[in-house]
Amino acid sequence: MDFEAIGRSRLLIQLPTYRPQIELLRVPELKDLLRAYGFAAHQRDQVRAVEGRNSSHVAELDSDCARIEVDVTRLLKNVVTTR
Repeated sequence: MDFEAIGRSRLLIQLPTYRPQIELLRVPELKDLLRAYGFAAHQRDQVRAVEGRNSSHVAELDSDCARIEVDVTRLLKNVVTTR
């Protein structure tokens, strides 16, 4: 499963302000975060399908996804300001 592609497509939706950078930037740090996000989002979907939306496991994975979104935003802000 291509977690990088999954992460990229989901973050394009979640972070519309950063779409151009998410689509075009190919730095290793972003790729790592995209893979982590894709994996966490996939796991969240799987757990949600079994345990339902109100599961504590889903809440944990939602939190993981939110933290990764913050990390991606921080990375993209740094890349934008240093170029």
